Amino acid sequence: MEWYCIICTAAPTSSDDTSICLECQRRLRGALTRFPRLYVQLYVELPFVPRSSPLQQPPNRTPWKSREKGTPLRLPLLDHAQRCTDVLRAWATYAMPDIVPEETVRPGHLFQELCHALAADLPMAVKSTEGGRHAHRTWMAYTIARRLLGQTEPARPMATPCLNCDMRALLLIDNYMVICRSCRAHWSIQTWHAATSPRHIG
Repeated sequence: MEWYCIICTAAPTSSDDTSICLECQRRLRGALTRFPRLYVQLYVELPFVPRSSPLQQPPNRTPWKSREKGTPLRLPLLDHAQRCTDVLRAWATYAMPDIVPEETVRPGHLFQELCHALAADLPMAVKSTEGGRHAHRTWMAYTIARRLLGQTEPARPMATPCLNCDMRALLLIDNYMVICRSCRAHWSIQTWHAATSPRHIG
């Protein structure tokens, strides 16, 4: 029986004792490496506001230097920072309970330590289905943090027709996922390259 990755849902896992494909493990390890910096940015920056009109001024990306100066605009970022901590701690408590301290630790330091420990032994952390679910929640928290900070790349149209419906309606999302706007089929970029080689992506 072939098992499919919990995160991208398209690629088979490398073996029965892991819940995430090798490509998603690679991306997740990179995300865990960058996550502590994003966590800090959630506390010190104003939220990203996408421009809906060329007449609008570009968003203010100046870091918010004073934490005493509360503003409703920052609440989604602060709420999500707490969500990131909760998700990461839940995963570490499940997969590596010995690394989660019982005593109170500075949240930023704890966040960094958990990210480092999970990235260092990721195959063990995603060995079971439940570990994979925790990893998926962490991946989603990471991508939402990037979106809140305006760090995601815009979707890029692709010239190649969809493998499923043959319509030219494909989008490359954040250099990670290929999605068809017509039939809603989707592939990880690794699976797409494997399926379309030697076809050409526009």
